[in-house]
Amino acid sequence: MWPSVSPIQFRGPHMNSRGFFTEITRTPHQSTMPETAPCNFTTSLDSHQDPESKPASLLGQLAPVPYDYTSPLGSRQDLESKDSSVVAWAEADQDRPSIPTSLWAEGGFLGCLTLFGGFLGSFATMGQVSSFGTYQAWYAEHQLSSYTPSEISWIGGLQLWVMMFSGGLIGRLFDAYGPTPLLASGTLIYTFSLMMTSLATRYYQFMIAQGFLLGLGAGLVYNPCIAASTSRFRHFAGTSSGIVLGGSGAGGVTGCPVGT
Repeated sequence: MWPSVSPIQFRGPHMNSRGFFTEITRTPHQSTMPETAPCNFTTSLDSHQDPESKPASLLGQLAPVPYDYTSPLGSRQDLESKDSSVVAWAEADQDRPSIPTSLWAEGGFLGCLTLFGGFLGSFATMGQVSSFGTYQAWYAEHQLSSYTPSEISWIGGLQLWVMMFSGGLIGRLFDAYGPTPLLASGTLIYTFSLMMTSLATRYYQFMIAQGFLLGLGAGLVYNPCIAASTSRFRHFAGTSSGIVLGGSGAGGVTGCPVGT
């Protein structure tokens, strides 16, 4: 109820169009309430604030919160951890070895010596196998003159098959024992097969001595030469294997004129 005042007039609160309360004077028979909803006296205190105080309160809400130096260490060092990770990456790039620019820079003296030995091994084994045509022409005129060229060519085909097919087993032995035992045993078998081939007079003797034994000895020498060159060099693996394989072509070209 309105407070008790004089019968002529009394003062009471009223909300204007801006949302602020003002006091008006009215008489008992005068209509003073606007044609709007009744005033809600339970509004928040923010609605009673002066317009000049509202920007100040807004700036207060946007003011930064002071840094808490007593917070946990992990929450305070997020930026420092990022900086340290960038520094660690930069140091790792500096410690990373540079890419070699030559065979000598990567393999050194032993690496180049490995390539030289692989070239000679390929020259003696694959070069001899690829020049079997000279042996076939000789056999067709002397020891195996009664056999057809197709039958004689089985000798060269067998030695090439044994040489290449044994690469899987020889490669596993290379991983387990290294190239030295394989090269030593291959050299002995290869030399022994050439000695037996020089003494052979029958077809089966040529098949065993030159077909099987020479192919096995050549595989024990040729395959480790290829594997050793690629294991010694990483960045120049293609170049190193190409140098070793070049020995087979040089051996084939040299073997044909010498055989004739």
